[in-house]
Amino acid sequence: MIRQYVFLVSQADKQPIPNFWAYRLYAWMLEQVRPSYGEQLHIEGETPISQYLYFNRDLQQNLWTVSLLNDQMIEIFGPVLDQLHTIQLHGLCLSVVLQHVREETISNLVGCEKGISNNRRTRLYFAAPTAFKSDGRYGIFPQERWLLQSMVKKWNQVCPNMPLEDADALILLEKGLHIVDYSLRTVRYSLKGTKIPAFVGNIVMESRLSAPLQEIWQLLVALAPYSGIGIKTTLGMGGVFSESTQSEKIT
Repeated sequence: MIRQYVFLVSQADKQPIPNFWAYRLYAWMLEQVRPSYGEQLHIEGETPISQYLYFNRDLQQNLWTVSLLNDQMIEIFGPVLDQLHTIQLHGLCLSVVLQHVREETISNLVGCEKGISNNRRTRLYFAAPTAFKSDGRYGIFPQERWLLQSMVKKWNQVCPNMPLEDADALILLEKGLHIVDYSLRTVRYSLKGTKIPAFVGNIVMESRLSAPLQEIWQLLVALAPYSGIGIKTTLGMGGVFSESTQSEKIT
């Protein structure tokens, strides 16, 4: 089971909240549960939580999206988020209003993907600073290979019972996907004294895939708004939504 929360978060002066405060919010979440849970997540490395802050300029509102990516995370953090109204953070009191909660199952994602498999163009919106890392360097442009590798890795982490491991299929997926349009800008994400180079904006992906591979691609796209894309999605980076989810984010 996946559960996603979207909150409206505001300061008393109603000013935009920096997106790197998402890391502070994650640290606050850990403080609300037993220390043993935080230690366990640290040991396991890949945390099944994705979260980010996004300032909606049209509505002049800060949106905090938190996705709990398995039943254990729902059991641990769900009670904290279900009762959330204010957050004391670095001497400030943040007002928190729940906008909506969505629950999703992997079986439902697998079933729903067939209804959109003929859509050959997908627009991905990178709402939070997004980056990749390859050969020890940060990548600040969403190359097709990096995108696909990240999305497959996220799928295998969230869905270990349905892994995507066919190397030949992944090669064909990469060959059949192309970025055909983009509107991006570079940004920096402040994290523990380091400013990580990243990007925000949107891209259009065009697929030229056989029907079975197109279904796999649509599965990856369906999961991305929950899992995020790229590095450090637990710490506030990589928040993304697709064309089919955009209206829910900005209304």
